[in-house]
Amino acid sequence: AQDVPMEPLQRRRTVRNGYANRLLTESELSHVTARSSAFHYFARGTAGARYLSEGTIQANQVQAYREPAQVELADWIRWSAADQAKYRNGLTPAGMEIEGVAGWYVSHFYDRDSALTRSFREKGLAQVRERVAEGAGWLVLEGAPGISGLIETGREFQRMWLRLRARGLAIHPMTQLLEETPDV
Repeated sequence: AQDVPMEPLQRRRTVRNGYANRLLTESELSHVTARSSAFHYFARGTAGARYLSEGTIQANQVQAYREPAQVELADWIRWSAADQAKYRNGLTPAGMEIEGVAGWYVSHFYDRDSALTRSFREKGLAQVRERVAEGAGWLVLEGAPGISGLIETGREFQRMWLRLRARGLAIHPMTQLLEETPDV
């Protein structure tokens, strides 16, 4: 997951854009991780951060053009208000921070097939490139093995999110590198 400081949350309306390009302070890092050895911080500009950024871009490229993955995404987006009310799940234009005229346009003219076009995939990849170029670097949470380890890792991730909120910081989880096998 990419950990990036931003303005205090009460002053921001966006979660996916506008991350500050500064490193985490030692105090912020200690607070956010609760000094747990399960967290690994790769500060922006380090070899580790470059590796994770490049790998994430490549993994997103693989995923965007792996048809079953893109079909799964297309089936999960709820473009119209009618689909949002009917399914009550999935990604919505507002949830993707597509607002204003663009939000109105996609909610009226986009459908499942729109997410399968080359232009949609390329726009998504452009956004990934922007995200990995922003922020403080990468904060990786190492999980314990087994089902109980996965559950505890999820709990620790949620506790981290609460600690981020308390400090007015934000995070943009990016898991594609765990889901795909790019050439990095």
